[in-house]
Amino acid sequence: MQPVITLLGTSHCHLCEQAEHRLNQMGLNHVKIDIMDLASGIERYGTKIPVLTCQGKPDLAWPFSLLDIARWYQSDKDYTAEIAGKSAFT
Repeated sequence: MQPVITLLGTSHCHLCEQAEHRLNQMGLNHVKIDIMDLASGIERYGTKIPVLTCQGKPDLAWPFSLLDIARWYQSDKDYTAEIAGKSAFT
């Protein structure tokens, strides 16, 4: 089963529409969430939308290409250790 991609954006965001179109082009299932419906959505994502999230991966903020999405989605690297300042491979 593929991990679920979440597309964070707003209802009248043309960049969010472009991001959704790219996900559809790639045949990637996703859910859309309006950041206005999240408690800290505007504060956290307001200047970054559209943003793609997926469990175990860092957020992918706009701008991103089809290639960027593919690399991000197919990456199975453990980013958690890297974020903590340690290489995932040491």
